[in-house]
Amino acid sequence: KILTALKDGKSDAVLEEHTQADETFTQLSTKGNNNAYNNLHRGEPVFREPDYKKVRKSGHKHARGSCSSTRGLNQGLVCTPFAIGGNDICWGKPSNMGGPSSDDLDSVYAGHLGESVILVTDASTAARKYAEDKEIPIIQLKSKTESRQGKHNLQKVNNLHSSFKQDLGGYKGVSTKYLENYANLTIFRQETPGITVITRTSLLTEKLRNVSKVARWKDLRAKDYPPFVYEVLDTKPGDAIST
Repeated sequence: KILTALKDGKSDAVLEEHTQADETFTQLSTKGNNNAYNNLHRGEPVFREPDYKKVRKSGHKHARGSCSSTRGLNQGLVCTPFAIGGNDICWGKPSNMGGPSSDDLDSVYAGHLGESVILVTDASTAARKYAEDKEIPIIQLKSKTESRQGKHNLQKVNNLHSSFKQDLGGYKGVSTKYLENYANLTIFRQETPGITVITRTSLLTEKLRNVSKVARWKDLRAKDYPPFVYEVLDTKPGDAIST
C-alpha cells in the first residue's frame, strides 16, 4: 500500500539538464502466494489459477516464480529504463520485454523530460531514434570506458541500477506486477541521500499525506501484470497458457 501511494506521488517528476538514461533487466517473475485469500479463512475457499500458467509460455513453475524456462532476451527479461537528471531528479519504470524500442522509451519518459534536457546514453539505437523523434539533444557514449569516466558518463544511472537490484534482492524476488512500485522505492532512496532513517520516514509520511486515495488490499491482490508481458506471449490479460 505504501509503495503504491509513493508511486502516485511521484507522477509529476521532471528531469532537466544533462540526463543519464539507460536500461536494466530483471527476470519475469510470478512470485506470490496463490492461496493468500484462502489462508485468511474469509468465506468459502476460492480457486485461483497460479499466475505462471497465464504469463509464462512454458506454463510450468520455477523457484520463487522466476522464469528460467525460455531462452532469449524477449522471452524472460523485463526491461526497466531509468534516468537521472542534472537536477538529481530520477524517473523509471518497467516498459517491455527484452530490448526497448523508441516507443518503449517514450512510454516511460513522456512528460518527464524538461525543456533543458540533454540525454546521455550508451550507443543504443533505440535511444538515438527516440531522441531524433522527439528532437532532444543526445550524447551517446560508444564504449564502456567512455561511460565510466570523463565529463559525460553513465555512473549515476548505473549506480541507480545497482541499488534497484540490491533492493529487489532484499525481498528475495519481486513479482513483475509490482516491479514499478519497487522502482519508485529505489528512486525515493536515491533522491534522499545522506539522511537518517527517521528523517527519510518523515519525508515519506509527508508524501503520503498528499495522496488522495490509498490502495485497498483487494485492489492490490487483483492487480494484473503489465500489458507488455502478454504482448510478448501473444496472449491477452486473463487468458491461460495451456501446458
